[in-house]
Amino acid sequence: MLYFSSISAFNLEGLAIDVRGLNKSTKRRALFRWLHKQNKDFTFLQDTYSSSHTAKIWEAEWGGKVLFNHGTNHSKGVMILLNPKLDCKIEKIAQDKNGRFVIVKLTIDDSHLVLVNIYSPNDDNQQVHFFKELQDQLQEYSHENLIIGGDFNSALTQRDKEGGNPVTRKLSVINEINKLCELYNLCDIWRSLNPDARQFTWRDKSFKVQCRLDYF
Repeated sequence: MLYFSSISAFNLEGLAIDVRGLNKSTKRRALFRWLHKQNKDFTFLQDTYSSSHTAKIWEAEWGGKVLFNHGTNHSKGVMILLNPKLDCKIEKIAQDKNGRFVIVKLTIDDSHLVLVNIYSPNDDNQQVHFFKELQDQLQEYSHENLIIGGDFNSALTQRDKEGGNPVTRKLSVINEINKLCELYNLCDIWRSLNPDARQFTWRDKSFKVQCRLDYF
């Protein structure tokens, strides 16, 4: 789980969570209840397993606006949940064809904000293609307020990984992520606030590997 707070003129708070499937109604409703208690303005969910058949039901259960990009019923899929109390207007929604990202342009208090929820592949070649596509998709929003968050499936520096192969094995992927940040004047906000800290968002106990793979 990843937490985000405040951007420029906006006083917003958000969460990002890799949910590993929401087709079980008990799990989904329990998550929605918990999220309502957190009272964040937006939530980015990855690995949702949503479909066009479930979208209306899930949105009704949430009780507010949900922006989907469907994967399959056992993989991928991303969702942005907007707090029902958030006073905003949805201007535009864009998606890829593989359930990997959703881009939503909002108007809040006469200002524009673009929310981008991503779930990167973990294969190196697919990741490079994914981040190149995302760079292209974001061109029209280059002068907007951008929040990109979600599961990048790559540690960015050696401080973000413990055990396993060195991060240089994913140098081509890291270069594309850094290029994305340079193009759109983005920063890894947690790392900016915690330059020397070591915390992780994913771990594999059997291989004694842990990484920070999730970012805003």
